[in-house]
Amino acid sequence: MERDAWTIEEARYPLDHATVSTLETETGKRETLTVLVTGAAGFIGSAVAQALLGRGDTVVGIDNFEPYYDVSLKQDRVQRVRQSDRHGRFRFVRCDFSDRQMLEDALADQEIERIVHLGAQPGVRYSISHPDVYGRANLVGHLNMLELARARNVGHMVYASSSSVYGGNETIPFSTEDRADHPVSLYAATKRANELMSESYAHLYHLPLTGLRFFTVYGPWGRPDMMPWIFTSRIMAGEPIQVFNQGRMQRDFTFIDDIVAGTIACLDKAPADDGSLKPGGSHTSHALYNIGNSQPEELMEVIGIIEKACGRKADIEMCAMQAGDVERTYADISAMERDFGYRPAIGVEQGMLHVVLAVVLQLSFAWIAKIPLASFRPVLLIGILELANELADVMYRGGWGALHPATRKDTITDVVLTLSAPLLIYLLANILKWRRDRHRSQADPQA
Repeated sequence: MERDAWTIEEARYPLDHATVSTLETETGKRETLTVLVTGAAGFIGSAVAQALLGRGDTVVGIDNFEPYYDVSLKQDRVQRVRQSDRHGRFRFVRCDFSDRQMLEDALADQEIERIVHLGAQPGVRYSISHPDVYGRANLVGHLNMLELARARNVGHMVYASSSSVYGGNETIPFSTEDRADHPVSLYAATKRANELMSESYAHLYHLPLTGLRFFTVYGPWGRPDMMPWIFTSRIMAGEPIQVFNQGRMQRDFTFIDDIVAGTIACLDKAPADDGSLKPGGSHTSHALYNIGNSQPEELMEVIGIIEKACGRKADIEMCAMQAGDVERTYADISAMERDFGYRPAIGVEQGMLHVVLAVVLQLSFAWIAKIPLASFRPVLLIGILELANELADVMYRGGWGALHPATRKDTITDVVLTLSAPLLIYLLANILKWRRDRHRSQADPQA
């Protein structure tokens, strides 16, 4: 089903998690899509799924819950997507897309019009010690998704690549026109291989494909192995943080909201199969885009921002450069600006504040993990992270005194409601646990 392309502002996934509900344009009502999202329990995948649901699309999410990090976080993300689905448009299937038969069986009776393929094995450093995992998930898995898109005649597949494909590129900023033939990690090599495989499928089968080279994505609900989460948790615990290459590193940090906005904008505009030159150098229906903030940040300055938000200094251990790492990343996003009007809106100071408060509140409410009724745990975590967003917005605007009285009242109400829900549920959970234990003790006096 065809429809007008959405603009960046319509696609943007707001910090207050309000959804884009208007489906009207000057030409009438928009038709909604059925979109398959892989990695739907992941950081980016769950955010994209929630945003698609918010604008009225139907979403089929798949994920295999790979235990690369705490699986409970992935389960909580899926629950968060479910809570945002107010019209029954979300279906989740536990599935390993690197197993082709499992993939086909899971989606046998499912209509698919578009694909956002975000599932993969992440991590530059982990790829050095676990290469087989990357071969299966990132190479075989990507091939299976290409085959699925071809067999279903999907209108467009957007897939996740990575800034790591540039390796030690000396040209600044990194452009999709630059050579990307010298990856310095296996993870980067698999992502570059994904791009080449996609190019061949666009050439052979005229399959519309767009690869997005993500630049250091961060935000609440992010992976716990990423720098903002590690540094914040260690600083708050009074533990030392390891800073590699003696701190001489730059990263183009990109907030999750901007990543989601760019991804959805790309989804709505498939590359034309007209022989014209596309970003990335292809003349097929395959395009490559950088999606970043286009603002490289000095690592030590970012640590300073995290310290300020934490209210304490970090104990820093300077270390040598790690194998597979690069000194800087810097995205040239001119093609995204030209083709989609992409303009990142969240700077690192505002974005890191959201991350720090999310981590601090999670640490403060560590009792969540001990709740006896597991079904309540995601609800509590969601409430706490929504509270973090509310507080971060207030603090970034300059604190309570900087707010208009009406805005201040609304914010206080939001914070109280957000905090009261998890506390009430926690209280209910403990009451139910007490009743259950009491019944057990009455049934078995010897227990």
